[in-house]
Amino acid sequence: MPASDGELISIYEMQYEDAIKADKITPLILPYHFLNFFALILYILLSPYSAVRRIRFLVFGFILWFSVSMLLNCRTLNHSYGAIIGLYSIWCIYWSATLIVFNDPWRNFKRVTYGPQNSLTWQAMPVSLKDRVSWTLDLVSTLRGTNWSFRFRDPSKIPKPLSKLRDTGSPTLGTLFGRFTLSCVCIDVLKLGMMTDPYFWGYTSSTAPSHFPFFLRNPLILSLYRSVLTTMGIKAALHFQSDLGALICIHLFGPRILGPSGEAWMHPPIFGAFSAVLDDGLVGFWGKWWHQIFRLPFTSTGRWIVEHLGLDPKSEKASAVVMITAFFMSGILHASSTLTLWGETRPWLDVCFFILQPVGIGLQTLLQRAVGQRYREKQEARWALNITTSFLWYYLTMPLLAEGLAAGGIWLFEPIPVSLLRGLGFGTAFGMPKRWWCWRGQWFRWYDDGTWWRRGVAM
Repeated sequence: MPASDGELISIYEMQYEDAIKADKITPLILPYHFLNFFALILYILLSPYSAVRRIRFLVFGFILWFSVSMLLNCRTLNHSYGAIIGLYSIWCIYWSATLIVFNDPWRNFKRVTYGPQNSLTWQAMPVSLKDRVSWTLDLVSTLRGTNWSFRFRDPSKIPKPLSKLRDTGSPTLGTLFGRFTLSCVCIDVLKLGMMTDPYFWGYTSSTAPSHFPFFLRNPLILSLYRSVLTTMGIKAALHFQSDLGALICIHLFGPRILGPSGEAWMHPPIFGAFSAVLDDGLVGFWGKWWHQIFRLPFTSTGRWIVEHLGLDPKSEKASAVVMITAFFMSGILHASSTLTLWGETRPWLDVCFFILQPVGIGLQTLLQRAVGQRYREKQEARWALNITTSFLWYYLTMPLLAEGLAAGGIWLFEPIPVSLLRGLGFGTAFGMPKRWWCWRGQWFRWYDDGTWWRRGVAM
């Protein structure tokens, strides 16, 4: 085992260069590896024409083929880019299926825009090509759908007039910057803690390090500790990305450039209220508290399956199909993000974690029904049952996801360039150098393998 995470990264760098020279992998090349994204943009842009809609399956087939090829062959040493390759490849497939196969963007989607006297109104796909380009780029690049009609799960809850949306709570600059700073501090602390444990380097069979306190050497407690650190790392990273995006959209560009997307009320917190877990258990955890970035592709696929099975969309069977489909797709998505990492990846662990969640929801629902009237009428009983059983299921299943992420080396990535703790000397006892600046290596270089269509910037 290497003496430190830095030594392991140096080993990976040599392995990566050898694999590139042997033509075993392809680096991430821009703009070549955006061809699937460009194909989606072009289709949406021309979708009002019936002749284009008739070849939608051909377009989707190309995107599917290109994305799978990228997933299997494209790799990068930067661990953040490595995870993004997998997420991007599968997301292109999911999002293309949503926009090309399961929906008609020309008819099904609307975005918020400015109307008379700066009021808000819905805008379907514009007729003029110039406006349609902006509309299309916004649609294909959105994740949370902050200014789109599909942001609202229940259309009946959309206020009329639409401008009343501005009355919702808006994060101030101080709030956003405070949350962003807090996420940076959390990442710095978590990174330091993780790098003192070889488990987070990818050596997931390692026992507790000798410097751990005695209670963490208990295998049951150690497993919980690593699961909690993993969850906190994921959550901090999501807050970091979300709040950074909000700061850029609201306070760098603003409404003059981005329109309604630059208004503060368009950027609600990425996580919901934790009380949803107390009230609804695992359903509340996944459906209300945890982020909903990928909700639309999951539900669109589930509804399409329900329709083709001939089920009543309001029936329990239909709800179960949609839920199972969503968790299975989520498993494939997260497994792909670990598959494209450079370490010894175990993507099946991610799939197992997510397909077990409907099982936990089903068991918890049976228990809730068994408790009966007391569960429905007594808040204390409901909260106690939900938090206890949700925590138990988390404890049993989260080690699968934690190991899947750690095995690929995702935590070797340096998300923030400056570390206050390591700059002050914390971590030197564990082989970490005392330095403020943490980013290392070459992030970009020119790539040319002799084919003109694959020349570009390699990452």
